[in-house]
Amino acid sequence: MGRKWQFLDLGNLIELYDFDRCTGTISNALNIEPTKSQVRTL
Repeated sequence: MGRKWQFLDLGNLIELYDFDRCTGTISNALNIEPTKSQVRTL
């Protein structure tokens, strides 16, 4: 049974992975870099 794992950095890069909790394997990296119109500041 798998789940998703994500990593976010301060440069607005999002990395999404498949995570197999039985084996501890992380695979199928998907890097998402939002465009300027998608980035919101507080």
